[in-house]
Amino acid sequence: MSKIHTLAGTEINAQEFASWNERMFACYGNNRLYYHSNLIIRRIQARRIHTVLSFMRVKASDVVLDAGCGEGYLFSQLPPCRRRVGVDLSTSALDIARARDSGASWIQADLENLPFHISTFDKVCCSEVIEHVLSPLRVIEELHRVVKPSGTVVFTVPNERSMNRIKDLVLSNSFGRMVFPDIPRRTEWHLTEYTPALLRSQVKASFQILRERTLPMSVFGLGYGILCAPKKQPRESRGNPIDRS
Repeated sequence: MSKIHTLAGTEINAQEFASWNERMFACYGNNRLYYHSNLIIRRIQARRIHTVLSFMRVKASDVVLDAGCGEGYLFSQLPPCRRRVGVDLSTSALDIARARDSGASWIQADLENLPFHISTFDKVCCSEVIEHVLSPLRVIEELHRVVKPSGTVVFTVPNERSMNRIKDLVLSNSFGRMVFPDIPRRTEWHLTEYTPALLRSQVKASFQILRERTLPMSVFGLGYGILCAPKKQPRESRGNPIDRS
């Protein structure tokens, strides 16, 4: 990997990725959106979470992974299940997650090298995450490795082109800036500018797409979500697994 990594215009030193990500979390953490004073923003986030949960269909016997769990909001909405594991690179995010839910396992790790054995999880969620990582393809491969052959993975990403067009339209006038005063036109935390076509092309080697949905709704394509089943292929264990459940 080159020292300077840039995909969507943000330049970072790959060796300092963890500290850069911590700074980005301090600026753009998800709690500010889930509990935003603007009802529209809260509804957009609620619609995404509803879609993720409806795609996952978590059962009581499931072991669930939230890959890129942030502050742990998803697990606060999740039905009861056998075990919940949240992984994030940000220690600040995980501190908030632990305070929110002491019953889940919260692990600090890089999603490109997950500390789990193959076929560990029944259900995996990776929502609004892979646009932030250095190597989305490596993360996708890792999620394929740790999900059970009978399991499923949910991905959601922002539809960057559509979202940026809507932002430009709304924030080009004083009324729009008044209604959405703290929404940036561009998000420097996004290292990959996703479209539905790009996400589909990246997952196709490892997963079969079972369902897809425009988020928050078809009229406003701000994001895109897919439910995937793993394709069968050799999957070697990587790293130093710490989870043996």
